Amino acid sequence: MTRASVRTIQLLSLFLLLLVASVSCRPRVRTTSLGEVVIPDHLTSPRERQSYLIDHYWDREEAQPTTSDSLLVHKVKDFCGLIQGAPTTQVRRSLLRSLEAFGDEGLPLALSTYRDQLFRPESPLYDERLYSFILDWERRSMKVDSARRVEALLSLARLQYNRVGSTAQDFRFYMSDTSLMKLSEVKAPYTLLLLQVDSDRKERLWASELKASKSLQALIQKRALQPLMIYTGQARPDSLQRSLFTGAILAPDSAGLIATQRRYDLSRGSVLYLLDQKKTVLLRNTSIPKVASYLDIYEKQTSPDRTP
Repeated sequence: MTRASVRTIQLLSLFLLLLVASVSCRPRVRTTSLGEVVIPDHLTSPRERQSYLIDHYWDREEAQPTTSDSLLVHKVKDFCGLIQGAPTTQVRRSLLRSLEAFGDEGLPLALSTYRDQLFRPESPLYDERLYSFILDWERRSMKVDSARRVEALLSLARLQYNRVGSTAQDFRFYMSDTSLMKLSEVKAPYTLLLLQVDSDRKERLWASELKASKSLQALIQKRALQPLMIYTGQARPDSLQRSLFTGAILAPDSAGLIATQRRYDLSRGSVLYLLDQKKTVLLRNTSIPKVASYLDIYEKQTSPDRTP
C-alpha cells in the first residue's frame, strides 16, 4: 500500500469520526408520550419558545404518523393557534412539513381541520394568507386526487377577487320601488354587504346579531353604516325579512351577475363584506361580531374626542 493510500484512509477515518461525534452531540428534541414538544429550559422568551415549537412541532409526526383521529384534530387545532403572529416563512415551512408528514388516512382529516380553523369565516383563527399556503400545496401535490387539485386551484383564483384593500366589484340591483342602483352609488361611510345564497340562508342569524350589537345599531341610525343584503339566487325578500333588517336595503341580484360571472366567492355559501365610503374592501368573508369589533376600534382611533 502506498503512502498516499494510507494517508487517504486516515483522512476518511478522521472524517467519519467527526461525523459520528457531531451527530451524537447534536441536541435531541424531546417529546412526551403524546408527541408534544418539550421546550429546552434555556429558551425563556415567548418569541424563542414559539419559534422552537413551530420548528419542531411535527418532528414526531414525521417519524410516526398519528393514527388517532381525535389526537390528530387536536394537534392541528393547537398548531393553528400556535402560528398566529409568527414569521411567514417559518409558518409556511412548518405547514408544508405537516402536510407531507400526514399519512394517507390522516391527510383528509388534517386538511378538513385546517380548512375549518383557517378558512371558516366564523373561526377566530380565520386567515386567508395562511390557508393559501395549504391551497398552493394541494394544487401541486400528488398526495391528493386530481379533483382536489383542481378545486384548490379554483379556490386560489377566487381569493384574488375583492381582496382586502381592493375596490369591490360593482354590480346593479333593483330597489323595492323598481329603480335601478349600483353598489358604487350607495352613499354611506361604511357599507355592510351581505350576499345571501339560497342553499345557505343566514338572514335570521345576521338580523339577530345586528340587533344585538348596540354599536352597529348606533352607526345604522346615524346613517354611518348601510346594510345592503343581496339575494343572489331565486329567493326574494319578503315583508318578514324586511322587518328583520331595519334600515337595510334588501334587493335581488336580478341580472344574476354575482353568481354567473363569479364576481364574488360564493363557494362556501352566504358571505359578508365591510366596505368603506369608496367601496374599498375592509373585511371580507367576515362575521357581524368581527365587523362590530373592527368598527368599534376604528371609530375610537379616529374620534376627534380621543385623547392622545
